[in-house]
Amino acid sequence: MNLSSVRPDVSEIQFHLFERSVHPELFTRHQGMTIRFKEYAATIHICDAGHTICFQHKNKLITEVVTPLETPLPQEKRLIQHHLKGCRDHEYEFSFGVNYQNCCQVEQVDSEVYYRIHEELLIDSRKVKMVCQFPSSHRFSLAPLSLIHTEAIEDSFLVHTYHTYPENYSIIKTQSLFELG
Repeated sequence: MNLSSVRPDVSEIQFHLFERSVHPELFTRHQGMTIRFKEYAATIHICDAGHTICFQHKNKLITEVVTPLETPLPQEKRLIQHHLKGCRDHEYEFSFGVNYQNCCQVEQVDSEVYYRIHEELLIDSRKVKMVCQFPSSHRFSLAPLSLIHTEAIEDSFLVHTYHTYPENYSIIKTQSLFELG
């Protein structure tokens, strides 16, 4: 899928976690899917510079957002907010029976390593359900990619995301686990 926008600088990207929904009109969403089980539903979208994951259990919502700094997000029920830099782990136990774990990492590499990772992600893109290739900033540069891989079973939902930023030779990787407890 080709689109008509170029990603912002990776240094402008933030991670957020909410105990609520976040209005979808705040994001330019390019691809999405919903997974439903008896006890939960999860909706994932690839956005311009990241993703949204909305997990619902017992009529309660958890929303994970990776988006640029300038995205106007609500303050109410925001549990976590930080710039994506280096590696960070999060754990949160929700009162309505969901245990959330997340690891997010920004990996900045030299150009040769970046090209190799980019090629590996292109190969992997044939095996995952959600892939979006964005336009490159000029005709000789690599196009930014977003890949999302999910593993869903009755009592847990695991999401791996990869967002590439060719201008910075950077890759944002997240792994999020929602477990019913």
